[in-house]
Amino acid sequence: MSIWSTISKWLVKVFWPWFVKHVWPFIKEHVLELIVFVLVTVKNKIKEYVSKRSEKREIEAAERAEDAEKRAKSADSEPEKEKWEAIAGVWREVANTIREENEALKKRVEELIAETTTDAKDALDTMALSAEFSGDQTLLTIGDQTHKLPSPKTEIPEDDKNANKSLE
Repeated sequence: MSIWSTISKWLVKVFWPWFVKHVWPFIKEHVLELIVFVLVTVKNKIKEYVSKRSEKREIEAAERAEDAEKRAKSADSEPEKEKWEAIAGVWREVANTIREENEALKKRVEELIAETTTDAKDALDTMALSAEFSGDQTLLTIGDQTHKLPSPKTEIPEDDKNANKSLE
């Protein structure tokens, strides 16, 4: 048995179970923190965008309502005054609808982020890690994906050889 084969078997049979038991939970918590950080950042960016867009539309609707009210005050006839008052009322309603939709959208974004955070935590908690040694081949399984790790007998690619020289 070659030294590489012995080292590989030791890594799979001794190191890997130790890693999964003691190191992976620590790494998993940091992965979860990173996911939560990204989700909160995305949430804040979405809320900021929605707020700015909504605020702009709400201001425009309020300005149109004010303009219609001014036209109603300066109207020459009662029918024209009623028309502009009705238009002002519609624009006030539009502004109110925009405000309500913005609040509902912000609430939904919060709910989606909470759901996604829970889903990510559940996925990490149920993610299975395993390693198997078969001949000279080591199979690493994370979740539902299996990867063949390179055999110790595999020659190091030229790029990796140059990287190793620069470390010396």
